[in-house]
Amino acid sequence: MEQHKNSMSNDDKIVLSYYDCLIRQSDKNLLTGKYWLNDIIIGFYMEYLNNNIVSKIDDKKIVLASPELTQLLKMMEPSDYSTILDSFINKDNINLIFFPLNDSDNCEEIGGSHWSLLIYSHNENSCYHYDSCHGGNDDIAKKFSKKIFKYFSLNNNGIFINAKCLQQKNAYDCGIFVLCFTELICQKLLTKQCDNIKDCDTSDVVNYVSSKRNDINELIESLS
Repeated sequence: MEQHKNSMSNDDKIVLSYYDCLIRQSDKNLLTGKYWLNDIIIGFYMEYLNNNIVSKIDDKKIVLASPELTQLLKMMEPSDYSTILDSFINKDNINLIFFPLNDSDNCEEIGGSHWSLLIYSHNENSCYHYDSCHGGNDDIAKKFSKKIFKYFSLNNNGIFINAKCLQQKNAYDCGIFVLCFTELICQKLLTKQCDNIKDCDTSDVVNYVSSKRNDINELIESLS
């Protein structure tokens, strides 16, 4: 019984506090095996990319949304988006918004079983959907895109695009792919290898995927 209590206590141990992200040992453990990433790890790495890559991009008109914000917007009506988004997004001065999207229909929890990446490109009047398990989140991404288009007053003029991208070879790396696609695209925007999403080649994301779990695990340890 005492050993079980110690195990539970160790899992609950906070290993890193990073801006608004609080990572416990149980979250960090997801990086060391064949596990589906939760919203805590995805939110942390999105925040890290925001501070270390996005903040260096010249026009700084890019937003990396958290999984919690994405889930909230996904479940809300677009007529209510202004109460949340208007405080940190200038609708007339935004270029890209990255949304880590999951297939949960629970308005109170992230949950779900699959992650994909939806990128709203204001300059292109489009939403690009990167799904490493093609078709897994297709319907959800299309419905959410319509809400985003309505918020930005595009309505029927918005274009939904299922981007061709590398496919996962297992049932648990979807979250890793979301983070790798986000990092790769932001890095290419920073280094001027592309100016918009349409022209951004993501085929070399394969170079990111295999080591990303270990990379994030080591990053958490270095920041602890």
